[in-house]
Amino acid sequence: MSDGPAEQRTGTAPTGTAPTGTGEAGAPTEPEEARTEEARTDQARTDQAERAMGFALALGQRLFEAGAETSAVDAALASVAAAYGPHDDLQVDITARTITLYHRPAEGRPTSMTRVTRTDESRSLDGLNRLYRLVLRIRSGRLPLARAERLLADSDRLSRRPWIAGALGGATLAASISLQAGGTAGAVVTAFVLQLLSGRLGWLLGRAGLQPFYLSAAQGAATVGACTLLLQLDVLTGREAVAAAAAVLVLLLPILSVVSLAEDAVNGYALMAASRLITVATLFAGLLGGTALAGLAVRDWADSAHYVHFVALTPPVVLLASAVGAAGNAAFNGGGPRLLLPATAAGLVAGAANLVLHTALPVPAAPAAFCSAALLALLAALAAPRLHLTPTVMILCGITGALLPGPAVFQSLAAVAARTGGAGAGFASALLTTASLGFGAVLGTTLGLRLLAARSRTRPAAAAAPSVP
Repeated sequence: MSDGPAEQRTGTAPTGTAPTGTGEAGAPTEPEEARTEEARTDQARTDQAERAMGFALALGQRLFEAGAETSAVDAALASVAAAYGPHDDLQVDITARTITLYHRPAEGRPTSMTRVTRTDESRSLDGLNRLYRLVLRIRSGRLPLARAERLLADSDRLSRRPWIAGALGGATLAASISLQAGGTAGAVVTAFVLQLLSGRLGWLLGRAGLQPFYLSAAQGAATVGACTLLLQLDVLTGREAVAAAAAVLVLLLPILSVVSLAEDAVNGYALMAASRLITVATLFAGLLGGTALAGLAVRDWADSAHYVHFVALTPPVVLLASAVGAAGNAAFNGGGPRLLLPATAAGLVAGAANLVLHTALPVPAAPAAFCSAALLALLAALAAPRLHLTPTVMILCGITGALLPGPAVFQSLAAVAARTGGAGAGFASALLTTASLGFGAVLGTTLGLRLLAARSRTRPAAAAAPSVP
């Protein structure tokens, strides 16, 4: 049987028969035109939804890599959906290492997209602040999607900083912690140099493909071993060796992961909190294993360590160390020059609050850290809109500059070296203090954001009310 004329194979009716769905001269009828236009509209809507979902996943991944908290990522994804779609029934699932978006429109096929993310100790405060401003512009509803995609692509390039800036910032932070841990000038200089060397060692081992567990162990062992060698060579006293080692070891602790863990647990992101808990436990185990291995040589510290005692600093020195440490942390975590002044102010606020609570009243270390972090976060949330910063930038700088448990680690190392009791209690106190920082930061941020929301609701009412003479 013949296939018929070519017009039949392309959908044209044969001569002498009534065409289906066509009018005179083969023109489409109105119902067919309507169906075709509707199909095109549905396809355009689907394409727009998929494009917006892809952008949302890329933004969420970048926010996580820069150090944003899970609740902020969730809110950013909601802002993208509100601005660019899909506006109906978009489901967001943020789990341990993935962001999943699922969209099921009323008509048409459902769409699911997943992006693997990183949630570790790395931070890029400048990148985080750029992304924060991008989210604000998206939320305003005046930023086209194409422009938002270009800004997101450019944010990583514009946020890069020379590695030496971060290394020097970390060394400055270590020197500040050493001073707050009761160290002398020799301990401060030693901590500065050891942090530089520890950072480069971690970078080299990371480039070699070593896992974070072994990185933490190697850096901890190298720190304790270097301080032991300097003690044996009479370059450092026992107190200086303990203070320098404590400063570097504090920076090797997964402080920011513990803070993020507490935030996720309080905000209801259970799977994220569980994932961070595994990361924290692994890094802690590696660090303790490395220091314990190097501790075989710590018996040489015993004679000197019996005379090591923690010496509290005067209030002006504490505030100076807090301010310098916060500024150093801003550089250490990828902050640009614009962030140095807000970071310094955050360090002063946190240091002053902790000084009053822990020294003047006195309040135990963990409750003092909780209250200081809550006050810092509250003020940061209130000041952030005026400064065009995300509160997280100031909170992280203030916490690491003034509230890290350097004295507890100092006393624990001294107890280990002197073969006396209390080492485990010191490390437990350091961990409890670190967790308190996270819970306090969540409370302060929540109160600050609610105050801002209440103020924004009352402003229109006040503007509409008649003025009182």
